[in-house]
This record gives sequence, C-alpha cells and structure tokens, in this order.
Amino acid sequence: MDPLNQAISAHRQAATMAAAQATAREMVALRASQGRQEELMAQLVFEQQIAGWTEAEKQEAREDRDLDLDPLKMHSLSPSQRQQHRAQRRLENQLAAEAEARRQAEEAEQARKDEAAKLMALPLLACFVIAGWLYIKVVIPEYIDWDRRQKFAEAMAAGQAEAKAAEQRARAEATAQAEAKERERQRLAAEAEAAVQRAMAEATAQAEAKERKRQRLAAEAEAKAKDLLNKRLEWTGSALRRAGVVEDKIELALTQGGTVLAWPTAAPAGLSGVVAIAAGNEHTVALRQDGTVVAWGSDRDFDAKVIGQSTVPASLSGVVAITAGAYHTMALRQDGTVVAWGRNNENQTAVPGGLIGVVAIAANNHHSLALRQNGTVMAWGLNGNGQTDVPAGLSGVVAIAAGAAHSLALRQDGKVAAWGWNQYGQTDVPAGISGVVAIAAGLSHSLALRQDGTVVAWGETKLPAGLRGVVAIAAGVSHTVVLKLD
Repeated sequence: MDPLNQAISAHRQAATMAAAQATAREMVALRASQGRQEELMAQLVFEQQIAGWTEAEKQEAREDRDLDLDPLKMHSLSPSQRQQHRAQRRLENQLAAEAEARRQAEEAEQARKDEAAKLMALPLLACFVIAGWLYIKVVIPEYIDWDRRQKFAEAMAAGQAEAKAAEQRARAEATAQAEAKERERQRLAAEAEAAVQRAMAEATAQAEAKERKRQRLAAEAEAKAKDLLNKRLEWTGSALRRAGVVEDKIELALTQGGTVLAWPTAAPAGLSGVVAIAAGNEHTVALRQDGTVVAWGSDRDFDAKVIGQSTVPASLSGVVAITAGAYHTMALRQDGTVVAWGRNNENQTAVPGGLIGVVAIAANNHHSLALRQNGTVMAWGLNGNGQTDVPAGLSGVVAIAAGAAHSLALRQDGKVAAWGWNQYGQTDVPAGISGVVAIAAGLSHSLALRQDGTVVAWGETKLPAGLRGVVAIAAGVSHTVVLKLD
C-alpha cells in the first residue's frame, strides 16, 4: 500500500475510535443516572429504618452508612466495638483510595503513552503525505533533472526536520501533561491521607472523651455511694455504743439531742451535750461537746475494792474519744495522747511511754488498744490469750475493736484482721469478707458492718435472717445490738 492510502486508512481508524469513545461516554452517563436513582431509593429506605432512633444514633448510623458499614448491625454492638469497626473501615477505605490513586496514575501513564503514540503518528503521517507527494510529483517523472532532485532533497530534509520538531513538541507536551497529572495525583493522595488522619484523630478524641466521661460518671457514682453511706452512718436518729465484758448489766443509747438513755439504771439528771458514750461492767462514761468527761456507777471491782474507774482525773479536758474496759476507763485527747485510770492488775491502764499520734482507742475486760495516725496498732494489758499480740506487719488500719480476750482491726481496704482468744471461732474472719466500714467485738463473737448495710458475724452468735439497712453495730458479752436506718 502506498503512503497516501496508509495515511487515509489511519485517519479513518482515528475517526472510528473517536466515535466509539463518544458512545462509551454516553453509556457511562446513562449508567450514572440509573445509579443515582437507585442510590436515592436506598437512602429513602435507610431513613425509614432509622426513623425511631435518637438524633445521635441517626448521626452515627449515617456515618456508618457512609463508611459502607451495616448501620443496623453496628447499632447492636457496644460503643467500643463500633469504634473499632469504624476505625478498621476507615483504614480499609484509605487503602482502597490509595489503590484507586495508583490505578488512576497507571491509567494516566497509559493514556500519556497512547497520546504520545498518537502525537508521534501525526509527524509520520505528515512524512508519509509529503513523501507520497514528492514521490508522485518528483520521483516518478523520468525527466527529473538535477535541479529538481536538489529541490527534492531539500524538501525531504525540511520535512524530516519539521517531523522531528513536531515529535519533540509532542513528547514535551505529553511529558508536561504526565507531570501535571502526577502532581494532581500526589495532591489528592495527600489530601486523602490528611482526611484519614483527621478522621482517626477525631475518632480517638471522641473515644477518649467518652472514656473520660465514663470515668467521671463512675467516680461521681462512687462518691454519691460513699456520701450516702456517710449520711447513713451519721443518721440523726440515734447512735449506739455498747462495751460489756463479764456480765450484761448496762445498755446505753445516745440520742440526737445529746442526751443519754441508760437501762436498767438511768443517766445523771441534767446530763446533755453528750457526743459519745461507753460502759464497763458496773460503770458508765460520757464525753461532752466541750471535751470534758462525766462518769457514774461503781468505783469498785468485783472484790469490792475501790479502784476508781468512775473517778475522772482532775483537770482532764480536750478529750475527743472515750472507751471502757471491765473495770478501767480510757480517754483520747485532741493532742493524740491517751489517759487511763481504774483497775491496773494486768497493766491495762499502763499506757506505753511515748505513745503519741493516737486517733482511736478501744478497751474490754483487761486489755487496751490504740490506733495511731500512721495506721499501726498498739496493745497492752492482759495477754493470756494473745489479745495484745498485734500481728507483725499489720498496717493501714482505720478502726479497732476490743473483745473480752480478742482484738479486731479494720484496714483501709475494707478487710478485717483478728487475733487473740479463739475458742468459739471469734477470730476466724470469714474468707472473702470485704467492703467493711465498722467492727465490734464481744465475749465470744465478732461483728462487721459492710458498706451495703448488711452485717457479718462469726464466733458464738447468730444473726436474724434478712437483716439489712444497718447503720451501726455494738456487741455485748453474749448479745448483739444493731441500729437500722428505718
């Protein structure tokens, strides 16, 4: 085939390809229109499905749908699972976007090569046309002379130079277009990466904000629970305190108005402003608001010997707590020191020298206890059953109680330690007991009040079934008294 026919054939092929491309574009536009209608119908169905949800749930459902997640399935998951699925889908979308960008870049590169090939074909076509024209007009005639041959050579050289220049221009334009497309691709990829990073940062920030809110609400709930417990423990009905040892001879109750109810014997007439009470075998002690102590009852022991357990030391003041053993009495002053008086046959009133920083005291029968500010316990007096042998390493104590011949300590973690006489299991603290806020000890039994208002007892004792709503406990020699919120 001669060059002219080749050029005509190439032109026809280019026209056919252009027509096919136009038809393809029309088909794509038609499919896009149909896809838009289907998308609008799906959007209408989706809005009907979530019509009964809250605005926040609807917003999350729309975000899940934008991420190609099933909103109904996501709605049934927990918040943490939903966040995990969304983060995973965003990462998948990011990877898909990068893959699409690479595909587009490859298609652009192929298009550039095709365009370059087309541009390179035009100079060749021009060359073929010129060569054909020259071939017909110059070469074929046999009578061509040297001058015409010279012109033919010059025309050929000019045609080749023009074709080369056209090829260079086409290549430069194709390279510039490819570079521009690559820059656009990189810009779009950078914007997509930034969008993904922003979305992940926002999701992380939202998750952290929700976690902080959850922790705040949990802390508020815990604080409310503790406040409720404190209010229950400080309830203004009555507060009980019982300290009996050998015989149950005295029962006491302190009313809201600061007066004392005592039975079977009455409190001194006119006694008021009382904030704490305690009782021994045959004597009673009351602490008033002004820090002074009043005592009444017997001043003798079971041998009728005068020992002075109800004779308050002169000038005793600044007292913040009191307790009583069988025949001795103790007072805690606001400077953290302890004063004791009464029977001392077992050194129960022999307060250890240098004992300071005391925040609580307890006594029963013939031994005494002191809780220091650093959470450790001191014990002295009769030790026939190990009741003053404080366990090694015991610390973090917040409350103490003394039984007839055993001792209890409540630690700040809500657990109880016990030591001393255990004939009836009164020091066998039940396994797993926790959440304790108060303790009490009698002759052969022990008590613990838990934060939920229930009572745990061990040793020689038995609690009423279903006992709840308790705010205070006390242990006698062989009986138990509790104060309920109602």
